[in-house]
Amino acid sequence: MTMSNSKTLSPYPIVLTLIVITMAVLSYHAIAKHGSAAYAASQCADSPEVRMINPMNGRVAYICWTERGWGVYIQAPDGTNVTAFVKEKLKKLADVIRYMRNTGYELLQ
Repeated sequence: MTMSNSKTLSPYPIVLTLIVITMAVLSYHAIAKHGSAAYAASQCADSPEVRMINPMNGRVAYICWTERGWGVYIQAPDGTNVTAFVKEKLKKLADVIRYMRNTGYELLQ
Protein backbone atom coordinates (compact mmCIF):
# COMPACT_ATOMS: atom_id res chain seq x y z
CA MET A 1 0.00 0.00 0.00
CA THR A 2 1.42 3.38 -0.95
CA MET A 3 0.50 6.70 0.56
CA SER A 4 0.54 10.01 -1.24
CA ASN A 5 3.19 12.46 -0.22
CA SER A 6 1.39 15.37 1.47
CA LYS A 7 4.61 17.35 1.79
CA THR A 8 4.82 18.49 -1.82
CA LEU A 9 5.61 22.15 -2.16
CA SER A 10 2.83 24.26 -3.64
CA PRO A 11 3.91 27.29 -5.69
CA TYR A 12 1.07 29.45 -4.36
CA PRO A 13 2.66 30.38 -1.00
CA ILE A 14 5.88 31.29 -2.79
CA VAL A 15 4.08 33.53 -5.30
CA LEU A 16 2.08 35.16 -2.51
CA THR A 17 5.26 35.80 -0.53
CA LEU A 18 6.92 37.44 -3.55
CA ILE A 19 3.91 39.71 -4.04
CA VAL A 20 4.00 40.76 -0.37
CA ILE A 21 7.74 41.48 -0.58
CA THR A 22 7.25 43.55 -3.74
CA MET A 23 4.48 45.55 -2.08
CA ALA A 24 6.71 46.16 0.94
CA VAL A 25 9.56 47.39 -1.23
CA LEU A 26 7.49 49.65 -3.45
CA SER A 27 4.88 52.10 -2.31
CA TYR A 28 1.25 51.50 -3.15
CA HIS A 29 1.25 54.73 -5.16
CA ALA A 30 4.12 53.59 -7.35
CA ILE A 31 2.54 50.27 -8.23
CA ALA A 32 -0.98 51.66 -8.65
CA LYS A 33 0.07 54.52 -10.89
CA HIS A 34 3.14 53.18 -12.70
CA GLY A 35 2.69 49.39 -12.71
CA SER A 36 5.65 47.24 -13.66
CA ALA A 37 7.68 50.34 -14.56
CA ALA A 38 7.76 51.07 -10.83
CA TYR A 39 9.61 47.83 -10.21
CA ALA A 40 12.17 48.63 -12.92
CA ALA A 41 12.73 52.12 -11.49
CA SER A 42 13.06 50.80 -7.93
CA GLN A 43 16.34 49.19 -8.99
CA CYS A 44 17.82 52.71 -9.22
CA ALA A 45 18.19 52.84 -5.44
CA ASP A 46 20.88 50.16 -5.68
CA SER A 47 23.11 51.86 -8.27
CA PRO A 48 22.02 55.36 -9.24
CA GLU A 49 23.82 57.35 -11.90
CA VAL A 50 22.58 60.58 -10.32
CA ARG A 51 21.03 61.49 -6.97
CA MET A 52 18.90 64.59 -6.49
CA ILE A 53 17.28 66.08 -3.40
CA ASN A 54 14.17 68.18 -2.91
CA PRO A 55 15.21 70.74 -0.26
CA MET A 56 11.58 71.54 0.56
CA ASN A 57 10.71 68.03 1.78
CA GLY A 58 14.08 66.24 2.01
CA ARG A 59 13.12 63.53 -0.47
CA VAL A 60 15.94 61.96 -2.47
CA ALA A 61 15.53 60.86 -6.08
CA TYR A 62 17.75 58.10 -7.47
CA ILE A 63 18.03 58.16 -11.26
CA CYS A 64 19.39 55.36 -13.44
CA TRP A 65 19.02 53.77 -16.85
CA THR A 66 16.67 50.76 -16.91
CA GLU A 67 15.62 48.41 -19.67
CA ARG A 68 12.50 50.57 -20.06
CA GLY A 69 14.16 54.01 -20.06
CA TRP A 70 15.31 56.44 -17.39
CA GLY A 71 14.06 55.31 -13.98
CA VAL A 72 13.41 57.58 -11.03
CA TYR A 73 13.06 56.17 -7.51
CA ILE A 74 12.08 58.65 -4.78
CA GLN A 75 12.63 58.03 -1.08
CA ALA A 76 11.44 60.05 1.93
CA PRO A 77 13.96 61.33 4.51
CA ASP A 78 13.04 58.47 6.87
CA GLY A 79 13.90 55.91 4.19
CA THR A 80 10.36 54.99 3.21
CA ASN A 81 9.53 54.68 -0.46
CA VAL A 82 7.49 57.47 -2.01
CA THR A 83 7.25 56.46 -5.67
CA ALA A 84 9.11 54.96 -8.59
CA PHE A 85 8.53 55.57 -12.28
CA VAL A 86 10.17 55.46 -15.71
CA LYS A 87 10.40 58.51 -17.96
CA GLU A 88 10.19 56.56 -21.22
CA LYS A 89 9.95 59.61 -23.50
CA LEU A 90 13.08 61.27 -22.13
CA LYS A 91 16.13 59.98 -23.99
CA LYS A 92 19.01 61.80 -22.28
CA LEU A 93 20.05 62.04 -18.65
CA ALA A 94 20.17 65.83 -19.01
CA ASP A 95 16.45 65.76 -19.93
CA VAL A 96 15.61 63.80 -16.77
CA ILE A 97 17.67 66.18 -14.62
CA ARG A 98 15.85 69.15 -16.17
CA TYR A 99 12.49 67.44 -15.52
CA MET A 100 13.42 66.82 -11.88
CA ARG A 101 14.70 70.40 -11.44
CA ASN A 102 11.34 71.64 -12.72
CA THR A 103 9.67 69.64 -9.92
CA GLY A 104 11.91 71.17 -7.22
CA TYR A 105 14.91 68.81 -7.07
CA GLU A 106 18.59 69.79 -7.03
CA LEU A 107 21.66 67.70 -7.79
CA LEU A 108 23.04 66.00 -4.69
CA GLN A 109 26.84 65.93 -4.36
